[in-house]
Amino acid sequence: MRGKVIWYEPLTEIKLYEGEAEDGKEHGSGKLYYAFGSVDDPENPPLRYEGDFCNGEIHGFGTMYSRDGQKMYEGEWKDGNYHGSGKLFSEEGTLQFEGEFHHGIKNLS
Repeated sequence: MRGKVIWYEPLTEIKLYEGEAEDGKEHGSGKLYYAFGSVDDPENPPLRYEGDFCNGEIHGFGTMYSRDGQKMYEGEWKDGNYHGSGKLFSEEGTLQFEGEFHHGIKNLS
């Protein structure tokens, strides 16, 4: 079954995922939160991924954001890794690398 969902950490109000799901897995477009506390805690904000999922994996096009909301990576993903065309950013948001990745590794050739 496919639909829109919001999943929380059990027994808390910590949001883990918001978006499309199919058969109990992230599938389609959504937001995934890597919280180390509450996603609403300004002292300890989560890492956040916004983009595509396939069968519970980060897969397709998406953006990973740091705790302070800066882009860390924007581009293509495969099985949870940078894969294909993408951009890596510094902590300050400056573009550090733009090019191809293969299973999470920069292709420098």
